Amino acid sequence: MSGLNLDSAVQLFNERARAASRDFRIETNAALVEDICRRLDGIALAIELAAARVRTISVEKLSEHLELRVLSGGRDRQPRQQTMRALIDWSYNLLAPEEQDFLRRSAPCMGGFTLESAIALCGTDDVGAIDLVSSLVDKSLFVREMQEADPRYRLLEPIRQFAREKLEEIGEMRGALQRHAQVYAAIARDGYEEWDTNPRRDWLARLENELPNFRAALSWTVGKENDRELGAEIAGDTAPVFLRLSLLSEGTLWCERALGDGAPLPAVVEARVRYTLSMLYNNQGATKNAFAQALAAESLYRQIGDDRGLARAVSQVANQHSREKRLGEAKSAAEDALQLARECGDQRLLADVLRRCARSFLTDGVERVRGMYAESVAIFRSLGRDDETARALTWLGQFEAEVGNYDEAAKQLIEAKSFADDELVVSVVGEVAACYLATGDRAKAEPAAREALALAAKFHQPIEMLSAISYVAALAAERNATEAAVLIGYAEERLRVAGWQRIHLDLAIVEGLQDALTRRLADTELAQLFAAGAAMCEEEAVARATALTSLF
Repeated sequence: MSGLNLDSAVQLFNERARAASRDFRIETNAALVEDICRRLDGIALAIELAAARVRTISVEKLSEHLELRVLSGGRDRQPRQQTMRALIDWSYNLLAPEEQDFLRRSAPCMGGFTLESAIALCGTDDVGAIDLVSSLVDKSLFVREMQEADPRYRLLEPIRQFAREKLEEIGEMRGALQRHAQVYAAIARDGYEEWDTNPRRDWLARLENELPNFRAALSWTVGKENDRELGAEIAGDTAPVFLRLSLLSEGTLWCERALGDGAPLPAVVEARVRYTLSMLYNNQGATKNAFAQALAAESLYRQIGDDRGLARAVSQVANQHSREKRLGEAKSAAEDALQLARECGDQRLLADVLRRCARSFLTDGVERVRGMYAESVAIFRSLGRDDETARALTWLGQFEAEVGNYDEAAKQLIEAKSFADDELVVSVVGEVAACYLATGDRAKAEPAAREALALAAKFHQPIEMLSAISYVAALAAERNATEAAVLIGYAEERLRVAGWQRIHLDLAIVEGLQDALTRRLADTELAQLFAAGAAMCEEEAVARATALTSLF
């Protein structure tokens, strides 16, 4: 913990003191302030805590208190950590009992909290919570941070650790952690319901802010087995957040741990966990697991009579049947899901079920499938749902690629890109590159592959990055077969570890690349290059793939 230089320390003290008391004047207190800053070793947090006290005591009294509480025995004989601890302890002891109580209650929060969360954690009325938060901000025990229009509050880590120690000392830790988990379970529940019905544009951004708190609540409830049922609720309700942030493995892990060894959970809780787990598995290419969880969710939703949840679960069953070419079963499930969705009377739900079930009607002909995708796109557009319009167009583009209509696939995907958010645009650009590769149009495939690689690295999309690296390797194979072999060795190994199976166009591109490499390189050399690629780290692979794009 490095200290500020004297000028910076005095400036910080002045700013915090003026914020605490408009009557404070540095000109009349300069010598004392400099002395205080020196004795506090320039520790920024210690200076802020001390300066906040000029609201209630003079600088002279402040100096005396510091002499007695912090620096007794001489600065040189007292470690900086003790100085910090003494300042925090002194500030805490000066708080009113209700302020002390709220400071302790907020200790389990990770990554900050909103005013609404503070009200829930505090257990008092809105005005009381606002007053407590404001008072703790004024005393530099809470930090206020603006995120667009809504403020968030957090404890600096030394203060948060101090508050946790106080919870332990007075036997309040379990109760505080339980309360924290309950508060964030409610936030997660509201977030899921919003996602399921009519998510606002900032839905993901708001819930991403709470990700550290969700993780903390999951760790305590499920990870440490303190409240499995509550943890299962949080796991199921936060799964769409993990899904949209491409944290697929983490979301899967929490859901699996919540289900545990199969011990009973309330049907309504288990149904949601299994349905959301089916989505997570589906997006990892784990079709068998996705199908099993979707079937389990369907059974549970039928048991509890939740037609909305049932429509979603059955549409997932239909989707998995169609992926495995069980088209008879797929069509039957899809018809059931569509009937349920239409009876629910929710156009957004219907559009989503249409998107997921369209391929299930392939036995009725390609035009029937296209018509269902078109209906999904039209409904999403009419509702102003740009992100979901993009997803429906993306699925249509993927379908066109599956039936070999690559030019039309690229057209639909490019249109999807104009609606897509950051998360989806990475996938869309990669799929465009794949379509151009399939048609042999290098002039268009090369810039698309380069963009896909850059976007996947920027937004930390691991699977999309591996696809982009594969496309770069395919495009570079003729000019630099050795480097292409290393890169595809890396991509194949990482996909194997992730349990991801290539499908459709991706599989054909990689098979074509490997055929080209086999013609250019001896078997022994090729095996060595694949092994070298498999041993690379992500940073090196991205750097080498990026360098390879200079050949384009």
